[in-house]
Amino acid sequence: MPKRNWTRWWKWATIGTALVLIVAVVVGWMLFQHIPDWYRPIEIPQDAQPSVAANCVNTFDGIGGRLHSERHPFEVRFHQDRINAWLRVPAEFWPPSFRWPDSNRLKPQVLIEPDGVRLAVTWSQGRVRTVFNAKFDLRADAEGITLRLLEVAAGSLPIPRSKVQEFLPNLDRQAWPAGEPAHHQLGNRPLPSLTGLYDGIVLPNAWIWPEDQPFKITRIELRHGEAILTLDPLPFQAGGRSKPSSDDSASPIWNISPGPASPGSR
Repeated sequence: MPKRNWTRWWKWATIGTALVLIVAVVVGWMLFQHIPDWYRPIEIPQDAQPSVAANCVNTFDGIGGRLHSERHPFEVRFHQDRINAWLRVPAEFWPPSFRWPDSNRLKPQVLIEPDGVRLAVTWSQGRVRTVFNAKFDLRADAEGITLRLLEVAAGSLPIPRSKVQEFLPNLDRQAWPAGEPAHHQLGNRPLPSLTGLYDGIVLPNAWIWPEDQPFKITRIELRHGEAILTLDPLPFQAGGRSKPSSDDSASPIWNISPGPASPGSR
């Protein structure tokens, strides 16, 4: 190839490569900041927030009552609209055991589908804003509750599995008591490491409701907008619970697991 033609080819190849890279960066940035169509966090009027919080507490009070009175497995249905309303109520309206991170800043939303549950929150840093979301497969059987991470995305941009895998050990060290039993867990089976999420981790399915009522979650069925849990009340077993932390607020499981206040405490 003559030197002149080679120079011309190299010039156009360089320009073409640069254009492709620019387009890729722009498209990637747009996908990163894109808000998925399904992400529409519920806004709760301030005057309605106390009643929404009370609805959540009463719902779990009702579940606790059935666990104490029923002798056979029964179903509990959770609709995503109700869950999302509960998640948007500020912390000051909740009893301590119900509190979760700042809902006004994170704007959490749950999307329940037959093939999994998607959790999403808003993340912002200066002028940069995106929606981090993760989809999980959730099943329950006699062995436990199997939780498997299916995908993670920022906006509409998928995050590579390798990057997520690098981050999971941090959660074990900072926010998840891997290798230890959870508070209100029946027995002392240690919680698994989150590093196995993509392959699936098995969580305990036997727990202690307040007032020492043990139960098992034996089945989880996911439908469009609804999760159906089958709860099986177990015979009372004194001393069967895992040893609680000296400070309940120090346990991540305690902070994120809703449970009703015991009768007479409110």
